[in-house]
Amino acid sequence: MSDSKSKTTATKSLTEFEAGEQVRHAKWGVGTIIYKQGSGEQQKLLILFPEEGQKKVLASHAKLKKVT
Repeated sequence: MSDSKSKTTATKSLTEFEAGEQVRHAKWGVGTIIYKQGSGEQQKLLILFPEEGQKKVLASHAKLKKVT
C-alpha cells in the first residue's frame, strides 16, 4: 500500500498593504509605507521608520501589522 504524501500548506492570510499606511515591525517600530510593488507573496514594500530610516522588505516575511 502506498501512502500518498499530503502537502501541509499553511494557509497564510496575506495582508495587502498600500502606500501611506502605517505598520508596526517588531524590531524597527512604527513606520509609514512610502512605496509598494507587486501583490500577494511577492509584495515588496519600502517603509520609512523615523528612528531607522528606509527599509525594503518582502511583506510575506516581514511580520508587519497595520497600525489603526
